[in-house]
Amino acid sequence: MQDFPKEERLLSRHDFLSIPQQGHKVHAPHFIVIYRVTTGTAPRIGITVSRKVGNAVIRNRVKRRIREFYRLHKGLFPAADVNIIARQGAGGLSTVHMWHELAGALRRVS
Repeated sequence: MQDFPKEERLLSRHDFLSIPQQGHKVHAPHFIVIYRVTTGTAPRIGITVSRKVGNAVIRNRVKRRIREFYRLHKGLFPAADVNIIARQGAGGLSTVHMWHELAGALRRVS
């Protein structure tokens, strides 16, 4: 089933701030994937897109594409807390190129 329930999301500020302190980073040209291995069975992801990426329309488009990538490729995500940070230039990527970069970064995580 292709969904994104609350149990699979990072929701609190504490969760977002604790991942870089205890986790690991993987860099892609337009993304940074920070992850912290947890005891849970399902991954929990958070998406961070700053104003440097673009205006509100572009930032929301980037977030929608990342969420769709997660829904379709849940098997690539480890059982960890994962924060995907979009870097400058991510807003200009096509969906296919964006997904290719994310898939490459997540393969390095596993």
